Amino acid sequence: MGQYVPESFTFQMGHELGELKQGRTSVAKYTRKFNEL
Repeated sequence: MGQYVPESFTFQMGHELGELKQGRTSVAKYTRKFNEL
């Protein structure tokens, strides 16, 4: 994929994905809670 998408863009999208929130809770926190079930 690196030949089509610049690494800086991939890094930025990964960062934005990590910062996603639903209300006040981050997606990462929802994922942790889900995995604890």
